[in-house]
Amino acid sequence: MTERTSRCCCGQLSVTVSGEPTINGICSCSDCKKRTGSAFGWQTHFADSGVIVVGESQQYTLDNGQVRNFCHRCGSTLFWSSPSFPEMTRLAAGNFDSDELPLPKLSVQDHDRVSWIELPEDWVFHT
Repeated sequence: MTERTSRCCCGQLSVTVSGEPTINGICSCSDCKKRTGSAFGWQTHFADSGVIVVGESQQYTLDNGQVRNFCHRCGSTLFWSSPSFPEMTRLAAGNFDSDELPLPKLSVQDHDRVSWIELPEDWVFHT
């Protein structure tokens, strides 16, 4: 089974996952834009049973119930949970080495995507 590791900027916090992501896509909602400071967030979802966290994280709970976990030292957001995806851990895909993950083919909250981003036609789009 494939194992991949995601790390924060300073290396104090890491998350190792087993297997393939159940969801691998970008999200253009305002929470993901704020989480990344960018036009969208690229995220992967893995079953909680295949996730190992090493290091100390701090948490922030959003109004929608998502619990964001970030490095207490450097502030990198590595992973989070959401009531809408129980028993799943969501990970910021940019914290993995870029060639470790399959390419995303899903865009959620696509109605909030900035107009200058063009995505391939074979992607799945959810508004």
